[in-house]
Amino acid sequence: MGMQQWEDLQWTEPLPDWVKEIRPHQYQAVLEIKEAFDEGLEMVVVSAPTGSGKTLLGELARRIIGERGLYVCNGLALQDQFVRDFHAPVLKGRRNYPTVHEPDMTADDCFGKLCLLCPGWAECPYEIAKDTARRGNPAVLNTAYFLGESNGPGLMARDRGLVVMDEADTIEAELMRWAEFKVTEGAAGKLGMSIPRKGVHWPTIMTWLADYVGRLKRKISTLDSREDAKEIRKLRSRIEHADAMFLKAGDEGVAEWVRVYDRSEALILKPIMVDRIAGQFLWRHGKRWLLMSATVIGAEQMLADLGWTKPWRLVEVESTFPVEHRPVYPLPAALMTRKGKEAGEWEKAIRALELVLDKHPDERVLVHTVSYELAGLIMAGLEGGEHSSRLTTYRGADERTRALARYKAAEGGVLVAPSMDRGVDLPGELCRVQVVMKLPHPYLGDAQVNARLRETDGGELWYQLETIRTLVQMTGRGVRSAEDWATTYVLDKQLVLGLSNQHMLILLLTFMVSMLTFGTGRTNILFGLVHMVVFAVFVFMVFVP
Repeated sequence: MGMQQWEDLQWTEPLPDWVKEIRPHQYQAVLEIKEAFDEGLEMVVVSAPTGSGKTLLGELARRIIGERGLYVCNGLALQDQFVRDFHAPVLKGRRNYPTVHEPDMTADDCFGKLCLLCPGWAECPYEIAKDTARRGNPAVLNTAYFLGESNGPGLMARDRGLVVMDEADTIEAELMRWAEFKVTEGAAGKLGMSIPRKGVHWPTIMTWLADYVGRLKRKISTLDSREDAKEIRKLRSRIEHADAMFLKAGDEGVAEWVRVYDRSEALILKPIMVDRIAGQFLWRHGKRWLLMSATVIGAEQMLADLGWTKPWRLVEVESTFPVEHRPVYPLPAALMTRKGKEAGEWEKAIRALELVLDKHPDERVLVHTVSYELAGLIMAGLEGGEHSSRLTTYRGADERTRALARYKAAEGGVLVAPSMDRGVDLPGELCRVQVVMKLPHPYLGDAQVNARLRETDGGELWYQLETIRTLVQMTGRGVRSAEDWATTYVLDKQLVLGLSNQHMLILLLTFMVSMLTFGTGRTNILFGLVHMVVFAVFVFMVFVP
């Protein structure tokens, strides 16, 4: 479709020079977005598969409706891509901006307008970036910073008519992570307090929190506003957090939280769901919202979980990727559960992976392990073998980028990856094979995940949708254009455990319907009904032989 097709849309800003042509599906999607906002809707969800030009689509929509906007996303790769493509100013957290006089220190160490780390307030790199972003249209923020800034100073979203949130299927997790409240044993000790013992009831925790906030306020009163500005800023943030989430939320809000335990003696509180807090801490900070994702997969459920109750519209973009270019083969080699590990099943999966590598000796292979533990076992299990020299992995987020670079540089390389289901583009020969070692279920060892699954309406549906979304993201790392191709193998026996041949037939039918649904990038009520009918038949046949 040529550029002349856009003359009827009369946008307020010209297109970037690199945009030489608009594809038909992009044109249609922008028309539908504009129509929805013209009708007065405040929410549009765009389901746009990989390769559809999602970021361009969102920015074109903003320019056509003529609003000042924000572009919000999770991953650094998307953030950098948007800045590069549209020359938009980006604002990051204070720690990303070294000070002028002390490059080893950052704006996070700043102690206010009288700070001596820079020549003056106006010369502070962070303040310069913030002012540039505040005036920019659009400005780029990551999700965590957007939540923190919007619920603090609130300058970035002010006077903006549209917030575009990419990777929308991660909003719930990001809001949950931002809302989490944690007090370490050391922090409590500095205030002369002890962490509430395990198992105490909520009224006891609420009383403790009120005492904690009171002590923080008394602590601030003893500090110097200039020399202790950084500490005062952080203590005030803690007070605001405790007040907003608990002390001023009322009993109904507190009932939606769960206490989580880790190896430390910290008090850790997480929301079971965010639907009751999203209105206050997210939606009130924007006039109109455009949510985009390659894995919407259940827009109704996603918005319900995020507490959106107003009318909205789903815009679906067709995939241009042929299904035959991205086959997925279930190879039920091992039971990849904790019990399966104890029974020696994980070793079977490693042997199955070895066979896959035998089949693809010269191609780059991305192995999704879900956990660092399994990645380590794979590296140990294949050490000294035929494929040992092909392998690379990483043991923490700080090693991830270097491991990816080593993999890309190695012909026939194999990347054993615990956390590359998102934000990684491996086009062409950079990835011809993907192996999913373990189905990416949310971790039930997390008290919040367990409570969400077992104690809320729709918990089972949420659990399965999260698994499907992550699985679809995994399988999309190696197919980045309509001409690209990659083969995916799923080795986890949980896919078919305990099923008869008859049940397997129904399950495979479900799998085929899913591939057709998600392969086209379209998920609507009709597809949903088909899934429900197939699944109902499966359940009926399992329990009524």
